Amino acid sequence: MAELESSFAGSFDSASLRSILSARHPSQLYEAFFEGIVLFAILWFVRTRTRQPNGVLTGLFFICYAIFRIVIENFREPDAELIGAFTRGQFFSFFLIAIGIAFVVGAKRRPTFPRKMPVK
Repeated sequence: MAELESSFAGSFDSASLRSILSARHPSQLYEAFFEGIVLFAILWFVRTRTRQPNGVLTGLFFICYAIFRIVIENFREPDAELIGAFTRGQFFSFFLIAIGIAFVVGAKRRPTFPRKMPVK
């Protein structure tokens, strides 16, 4: 048994693995933190602390999600061909920002506020 363990230990040293694998960022953890926890905290703060017209929260979600996605894509390994200097995720995120801005502008131009729920 000891001979078997020593043969495996010798064949998988860190130098041989380093030549095969490259160091990477844990981008899934970055995404979970920024697109999950931080985005939720921003939306929760805006929802509970300010009175915004209908549509602002949706627009803010689109804008913040897209910005986080653009930043975090810099740490990911690209999974598709690039579109210019941007990954496909970054390229599509620009459209999300435009849609989010349209929601915010539309909500500010014709504000309708949510009705307060009656307290029982």
